[in-house]
Amino acid sequence: MIEIRQNKINRLYWGPISSVDYLWGSEIQGLAKDKVRFKNPLMPSGQLIKKWQSITNYGKDRMAPSLPLLKRGESYSLDICMSSDPSHNVMVEIVFQDRFGVTVKRQVTTDRTLSFVYPEHAYSYQVRLLSAGMQEFTFHYFTITPSSSKKDDVLN
Repeated sequence: MIEIRQNKINRLYWGPISSVDYLWGSEIQGLAKDKVRFKNPLMPSGQLIKKWQSITNYGKDRMAPSLPLLKRGESYSLDICMSSDPSHNVMVEIVFQDRFGVTVKRQVTTDRTLSFVYPEHAYSYQVRLLSAGMQEFTFHYFTITPSSSKKDDVLN
């Protein structure tokens, strides 16, 4: 019998470098599992830096899905642990797509927290980091938690 753990918070880390990551002129240092330093002083604003996906095409990308499955109509909070100087120069975007890859909904913030409701018509979603005039930042991890979940249930 399979037992599902609920209300546990999993940390999602940078993960392996993929073809989707912005590599041109970028210096990416993996200092630890939960510490990646990204530096690119010439990166234009709005450029995609990193993307995590809930559904992937393994044959094409050679990457397994890195995001948890979410329930339709439920409220969640995405909390990101990262540091940058100056602050608010990295945008966090969450994109919800239907079965055909068409965007159903999109939310963007420069804050470190993003509250959202998983749309009824969404089939998959992506979390993206975008440049907002940044030159350097240090990424640790992010979490996606149900809005009613307690923060003290963090798993390592």
